Amino acid sequence: TLNTINLMQMIMQGHWLTDSSLLTLPYFTKRVVKRFNQEGINSLPEILELYLSDNKRLRTLLTKLIPDQFLDKVISTISILPVINTSYSMNVGNTVDPGQEVELKINLLRISKESPSGIYAPKFPKKKEEGWWVILGDPKTAELLALRRLSLGKRTTTSLTFDTPEEPGDYMFSLYLMSDSYLGLDQQYEIKLTVEERQKDV
Repeated sequence: TLNTINLMQMIMQGHWLTDSSLLTLPYFTKRVVKRFNQEGINSLPEILELYLSDNKRLRTLLTKLIPDQFLDKVISTISILPVINTSYSMNVGNTVDPGQEVELKINLLRISKESPSGIYAPKFPKKKEEGWWVILGDPKTAELLALRRLSLGKRTTTSLTFDTPEEPGDYMFSLYLMSDSYLGLDQQYEIKLTVEERQKDV
């Protein structure tokens, strides 16, 4: 599932997964990316954080590297790239019974503004709206536990339901928030659960 979504991202952006995600931005060549790397900025999330926290420094860097006539286009593209704050909670504690049904509630808050014209994907020939996947899996066994596709507004709440393992023990699951359009903006969180053997009735 993750590989399929990564393939969708690569098709949308016209880049390989191994390429720098900064190449998503207009007029960003490998030379420009290298210069940003020297400034400690190696990915889209890092340049988005700089845009939100220190816009003056970002503009100073861009002015040195991007011709003036292209500067507004770069800034406007950065401004519409999705910045999502994610939080989650479960309807149970971290210690559960074997085979217990668990609901994972996920809250998503969009910090950046929405693009009125769809995603930024100049190498893709058609207009496309932004879409997201929330996925819960067990990275140790590569088992998919739950997934859901979303369209995000300013605030979005969704949930995933899954059954805990039948075998007692400690488990580490991964919750993913994945874009269907952009490389480098995926989020991953670890969810720890302990499955305890049910006490037998005496």
